[in-house]
Amino acid sequence: MTTESQIAARILSDQEVEAYDLDSLPVQASIDLNNLYDLPPELREPVLISMAEQSGDLACMLALTDLYLIEKDQPELAKPWLDKMLAQDYLPAYASEAQMYMFGKYYQQDLDKAITLFERLAERYIAAEDYQQYAAPLAFCYLSLAQIYQAQQNIAMMMMHYFNALQLSDSETADHLANMFHPEIDVDPASKSLLVVLHCVFLTLAADFIHQRCDAVDDDQQRNIMLLNYVAKKGETLETIASYELTAKQSQQADALVKAWHDGDHQLLIEAAMEYVNGAS
Repeated sequence: MTTESQIAARILSDQEVEAYDLDSLPVQASIDLNNLYDLPPELREPVLISMAEQSGDLACMLALTDLYLIEKDQPELAKPWLDKMLAQDYLPAYASEAQMYMFGKYYQQDLDKAITLFERLAERYIAAEDYQQYAAPLAFCYLSLAQIYQAQQNIAMMMMHYFNALQLSDSETADHLANMFHPEIDVDPASKSLLVVLHCVFLTLAADFIHQRCDAVDDDQQRNIMLLNYVAKKGETLETIASYELTAKQSQQADALVKAWHDGDHQLLIEAAMEYVNGAS
C-alpha cells in the first residue's frame, strides 16, 4: 500500500470479460508480477489468489493485500493474507499492517501504533547484514513516519524522518519536500528567496535520484523505462526552474546545495531547510 487515496475499480463490460481467457493465464509463482498490473483489478484478483494458494509465494500475497487495501478498499479481505505473511515474519507485511493503522483500514486508526510498527520495521532493515539492499522499503518507512508526524504537527520529527528518507536517495521523498517547500506557500519576499532555492533543489534531487536508480537495474527493459521517466522528469524540472527566473545568487546557491548533497555533505541542505522552517514558524 503506497497511498491513502483509493483507485477506483473499473467495471468491465461483458465483451471485455469474454476477451480474457482466465484459464489460460499463468499461475506459476515465477511469473513477473509487474506483468499482471496491465490487467484490471477484477481479472488480476483471481490470478493472484490462484498463485498465492498454489505456491504460497509471499510476494503474491503482498500484491493481493495491496489490491484489497488500495484498489478495492476491502481491508477485511486483505486481513487473512496479511496474517499469513506475518506468521512467516515477512517484513514487507509489517508496512502494510502499519498503514492499516495509519489510515484506519480494518483496524481503528491509531497513529501511535503505526509509528511503533514503522519504527520497529526500520530498525530491522537497518540491522540487516546488507541493509543497503533495503534502501527502498527503509525510505518508505521514514517517509510514512514523516507524514504521520506532519499530521501530528510535530515539525522536528517530521523533518528528521523526511531527511532520513532523502539520504536514501528516495525520489518520492524529494518530490514531497519540493511540494512542501513550494514558492506559492509564502508571499514574504524576504523568506521567499530561500524557499524558491529549496524548491528547485528538491526538484533537481528528485530527478537525479531516478537517474541513480537506473544504474542499479539489471533488466534492460526496466532500465529503459526508468531512463524515459528520468528524461521526462528532468525536462519538467528544468522548465519549472527556468520559470522562476532565478538570480545569479540563487542559481549558485541551488547548485551548491545539490552538489554538496551528492558529495555526501547533507548537512548544508538540512540546515538551509531548517533555517526556512524556523524562520517561518
